[in-house]
Amino acid sequence: MPPKSRRAYFKSFFRFGSSKREVKGRPSGEHRLADDIATSGTLNEPSVSTTLPSLTPYLGHDVLTTQDDAVEPRLDSGITMGNLLALASSPTPTPVFPSTSPQLTPHSASSSLFANAQNFHLQNLHYYHQIPSPGLDSSSRSATGWRMLLEHTAPTALYDSTARFDPPRCDEDTRLQVIEDIATWIEDRESPIRLLCMTGAAGAGKSALQQTISEKYTQSKILAASFFFSSADPTRNHNLAFVPTIAYQLGLHHSQLRHFIGEAVDDDHLIFQRSLKTQMEALVVRPVERFRHHMPSAPAFSLPFLVTIDGLDECNGERRQKEILSAIHTSLLLSDKTPFRIFLSSRPELSIRTAVEGYLEKFTYHLRLSDDFDATEDIRRMALRRLREIGRQSRDPRAQPHLWPTVEDVDDLVHAASGQFIYVATAIRYISKRRGSPIQRLQTVLEWGRGRNQPTIEPFALLDLLYLSILSNAKEAWDASNPGSPDDFVTLLRVFERYRNAAYAYSSYLVVPKYHESNDFCLLLGLDDTLLDIITLDLRSLVRVTGKYSGSLHGEGCNHLHLYHRSFSEFLNTESRAKTLYRSRLLVDEFIVCRLMQQACHGPNPDIVDGAIKSLQSSVYRMIDSETLSNPQVGYRLTHKLYEAFVQFTCDNGWALFFQTCKAGEWYTDLSGMFGPANATEAGLGRLFVLVLEYAKGKDLDRALLTTIRVYQAILHQKIHRLAAVERHEIEPAALLLDELPFASPLTSPATHYESDGGKTE
Repeated sequence: MPPKSRRAYFKSFFRFGSSKREVKGRPSGEHRLADDIATSGTLNEPSVSTTLPSLTPYLGHDVLTTQDDAVEPRLDSGITMGNLLALASSPTPTPVFPSTSPQLTPHSASSSLFANAQNFHLQNLHYYHQIPSPGLDSSSRSATGWRMLLEHTAPTALYDSTARFDPPRCDEDTRLQVIEDIATWIEDRESPIRLLCMTGAAGAGKSALQQTISEKYTQSKILAASFFFSSADPTRNHNLAFVPTIAYQLGLHHSQLRHFIGEAVDDDHLIFQRSLKTQMEALVVRPVERFRHHMPSAPAFSLPFLVTIDGLDECNGERRQKEILSAIHTSLLLSDKTPFRIFLSSRPELSIRTAVEGYLEKFTYHLRLSDDFDATEDIRRMALRRLREIGRQSRDPRAQPHLWPTVEDVDDLVHAASGQFIYVATAIRYISKRRGSPIQRLQTVLEWGRGRNQPTIEPFALLDLLYLSILSNAKEAWDASNPGSPDDFVTLLRVFERYRNAAYAYSSYLVVPKYHESNDFCLLLGLDDTLLDIITLDLRSLVRVTGKYSGSLHGEGCNHLHLYHRSFSEFLNTESRAKTLYRSRLLVDEFIVCRLMQQACHGPNPDIVDGAIKSLQSSVYRMIDSETLSNPQVGYRLTHKLYEAFVQFTCDNGWALFFQTCKAGEWYTDLSGMFGPANATEAGLGRLFVLVLEYAKGKDLDRALLTTIRVYQAILHQKIHRLAAVERHEIEPAALLLDELPFASPLTSPATHYESDGGKTE
C-alpha cells in the first residue's frame, strides 16, 4: 500500500474526521504537517503555560524543538513547515484539539497527545518525523543499508588494501619540498582552494607521494577516505565503486554518520545505479550535513577532512573521468556543506587537463610534478640507499657497501633516469633478483641504457608494459577520430620524435632553416600545422609539447616535442620492446622523403615547393646513409612505397623542378659542411637512382618513363662530376653556372604521355 498523503496522514493522526489511525507502507521521509491547521492570529485570552508530553513514545525518533529566533523553521530535509499550530483570533475561541487523547498505535497508548490542552499556541516549531518500515526500527534499516553499501565498494582501492601490498612510497629524505608543499595546502583550512590536482609524467612518483601522504595523515586522524584507481584491476578501473567506497570510509569514523549513510541506502535501493552526482549527494553530502546538524556540540572540524584520489587517468573511459570530476565540483567544491579537501593525482591526460584548466581552475591548486620540481638529487639518494641495501644482502663480497656501488655507476643510473623515479625503481627491482650478482645486473642495466647491450631477460619489462599501454590507447583514440587516414599514428609520432630529439635531427641538419620549427615542418610535409598538439593529446604523461602553438606556458616561442624520459625513445627504437608498435627509423625517413617529393610537385605555394626541393637532397642522403651504417652487410634496400613515390615524382616533372631550383654548387642544409655536396649527392640521390632502376627490372615499367629516369640519372652524374671538380679546385664555381642541362626534351613528353594513356607507352 503506498504511503498516505500528508493531508490524510495529518487528519488521521489528530482524529480529524476519523476515529482510527493506521501507519503502513515504506518510509516516506520527513513530512510537512501544516494542512488543515488555522495559521493566522493568536488567542485573545492569555495563553496558559503548558508542559507538553514527550512525543517519543508515540513517534519513535521524532524530534520536537522550539526556538525563539524569527527564522522560519524548516524540516531536516530543507522543506519549510511554517507555523505548525496557531490558533485564530476569535470572540469565541474554539478548541482545535479534542479533549480526549488520541489512541496512537503501534508505539503506545499510555499517554495522550496535548490531553485537555486549551488556550495555547506553538511558535517556530521544528518537527522531524520519519515513518519507520513495518516491523523495522531505524537501527535495523541502517544496518540493512550499510550491508548493501559494502557490497558495492572496492576494498582493493583503499590505500592500505592487501591487494596493494608493499605499495610505492617516498624514500626517507626524498621529495621533501613536494611533501612540504602538499602538507601546507592540506593543513591550511582557511584556504578556499579545496582541490589539489597533482599531474606528472608516467613514473614521476605520483602514487608514491599519494601513499606517503595517506599514511602520514592517517596517523594524525586527518585522512577521511582514499581511492587508488588501477587500470589493471577490474574492481577499481571504473567509477561504479568510487562514491560507495568513499562513503564507507567516512562511516568508519563515527557511528552516527554510519547510521545516516545506512539509512540513505535503505531509502533508495537503486542509489548505486544513479549518477555519480546523485550518489555523492545522497551518500556523502546529506549524511555529513545531518551529522553536523545532530552533533552541535562537536568541534567545527571534528570529522577527518582529507580525501586522496590516485590515478584518475587509470579510470577507464574519458566519460567516467569527467563524471568523477563533475561530481567533485558540483557536490564538494561549490558547497560548504562538507569540510573535505581533495588531493587528486593523475597523468596530464586530455580530459583531466581540460577540466583543471577550465571550470575547475579557480577551485584548484595545480601542482605539475614533472615540470615544477627537479627530482635528480632525490633519485640519487634513493638509488644509492637501495643499492647499498642490496649489497648488504648479497653473497657477492664485491657488493659490500664500502665497495659498491661506485660513484660513477650511480651517476650513470641517475643520468639514464631522466628525472623519473620509475626508471630507477624498475632497475632496482631487476638488480635485486636473487639469481646472479647484483654487480653484473647493474652493469647490464647501465650498458642497456648506453645502448651497448640488449639483455636476453629484459630488466624493464614493466616499464615497457606501461609504455605499450599508454601508446596503444593513444593510437586507438587517433584511429577512432581519423577513420580512413592514410597516415599511421605511431609513424607521425616518430617523425616528430626524430625531428628534434634524435642524433642528426631533421630540424638541425636535413631541412632548410626556414622549416626548423615543428609547425613549419608540418606545412613543409603537407600536414596540419597543429598536428603535433593533436597526436599528443593522449600522450601527455610521456611527452610535452612546448611552444606558442601548444598553448604551453613553458615554451619560449618555439614548438617542439619533449620526451620526459629517455627510455621512451629507446623503447620506440627497439623492436623487441615496442613489439607491434615498432616503426623503424627507415620507415620514418621514407615517410618524410615521400612527403617532400609530393610537396615539391604539388605544394600550395612557391615557398613550400622551394623548401621541399631544397630539403629533398639531404633527406635522401640521410635515409640511405643511416641504413647503410646500421646494416653494413645489407645496406639500404628500396621499398615499394618509395619506388612508387619516385616514379610519381618523375611523372609530375619533379626532377625538372629539382634541377631548376638547385643551382649549381649550392647546398641548402647544414649537412654540406660535414660531407660535401658531391659526396652527399652521390651517396644519396645517385644511389637512389641506381636502386630504382634495379627495382624496375622486375616491374612492367613504361619504356619512355624508364628512359626519362635514365636521362635524369645522367644529368645528376654530370652535376656530381662538376661539383667534385670544384671541390678539387680543378674549376671555378662560376663555371657551373654555364652548364646547360637538357631539361625540356626528357621532362615533358614522357611524363605527359605516361599519364595520358593510363601508364603504358609502346
